[in-house]
Amino acid sequence: MTNPPNYEPKVIMAEDLKQIPLLICCLGGPVASVILAIFFPFFRYLLNFGTVVITILLFFGMMAAKDDLEAGVERPRPKRRINIPDWVPNIFFAFMVIMTAGLRLGWYLIPVCWVACWIFYYNFRNFVRKTYKD
Repeated sequence: MTNPPNYEPKVIMAEDLKQIPLLICCLGGPVASVILAIFFPFFRYLLNFGTVVITILLFFGMMAAKDDLEAGVERPRPKRRINIPDWVPNIFFAFMVIMTAGLRLGWYLIPVCWVACWIFYYNFRNFVRKTYKD
């Protein structure tokens, strides 16, 4: 990996990234929280707090990936074990926006946070993909 001198990359990914546990954690956790929030009020509070935290983390991740791109960081492309279809994130974020709007969480602030997460996720992904060396 060739990086500019005196610059440490902020986004660090292993070449052998385990995609299945990451996918289950990042997509399954919020979906399970939404489903449980339908029946248990505690999970509504958990979903409100968690959504705000996820939005903030995705924003900072996107900014870190942007800094890496602007600094000229090059990273090897991770080995893919599975091919996740491109429609999976879109369906996930649309589901989260619709469900949190239906639950009327946070005076509709939470669905807006999920729309922001959608934007931050795709920007993060695009910034990281631009740093791959082929």
